[in-house]
Amino acid sequence: MEIPQVHPRSLLTVRILLFPQDIKLMNLKELNNKALLICIPASVSWESYLKELKACEDWSNELNFKVRCLPKVQCKSCYLVHKGVIKGWMTVTGYESKKFTCSTTGKEWDGNFIKRSGPFHRCNPVEYPSFRGFRYINPSELGL
Repeated sequence: MEIPQVHPRSLLTVRILLFPQDIKLMNLKELNNKALLICIPASVSWESYLKELKACEDWSNELNFKVRCLPKVQCKSCYLVHKGVIKGWMTVTGYESKKFTCSTTGKEWDGNFIKRSGPFHRCNPVEYPSFRGFRYINPSELGL
């Protein structure tokens, strides 16, 4: 990933190497407004997922979301889609490749993870098609 060091208040354009064959140009303001969007599987009930969110709201635990590859752009917030609706967002606490055992289910996991913690901030529901992995979004463009 290629991100030149520039002052955060600068209006300069920053080059970001997202993929070796694709260089995208983004205004620094646009980059700062980006957030991650992940999709919780439809097989997981929202009520059971709320219990996991509740366990993280005091920052004592972290939720890990497995992805094929780690995001190239480090975002501060992560929105959640469940059954085609954006429900709200959480703070991203890190990105990590690791192996661990889930404290809730006891299942062993190995791979790349987006880590989240803190309170879950509900938003007005916005329809968004379900998908796998993660996406970059500009929340203001979606009315969030």
